[in-house]
Amino acid sequence: MTDEGTLEYWRRLSREAASGELNLDPAIAAEIQDACESFVSELQIAREKAAFLGNIVGIGGLDSANELAAKFVDKAVGPGGLIERLEQNIDIVRLISETVSHSVKTTIEVDEAIGDALSSVTGVFDR
Repeated sequence: MTDEGTLEYWRRLSREAASGELNLDPAIAAEIQDACESFVSELQIAREKAAFLGNIVGIGGLDSANELAAKFVDKAVGPGGLIERLEQNIDIVRLISETVSHSVKTTIEVDEAIGDALSSVTGVFDR
């Protein structure tokens, strides 16, 4: 699945979670959100390190060496390069976390509504 396909998949799941169609156990959701937060931090560190790849030196003074260096720089910081891919993955992981958050919020709201409804009919069953 392409990154765009992955983003669309998680956008759809996020909409489902926000509308109450996707439910997760809050304990499991907390673990997922912790993992997402940790992974985003790792991806951000990788992105910061990748920025240094935009300045490649020491390959030599030949034209072919300069062309090779330019290709490496483009792969790192150019369009569709490493930094862009890392940013796309950060967006995906943040969307996963958002989806989980929507799911838990909706689950808690539904549980509270059911609890309120049950507490209002308690007298009916006490007879």
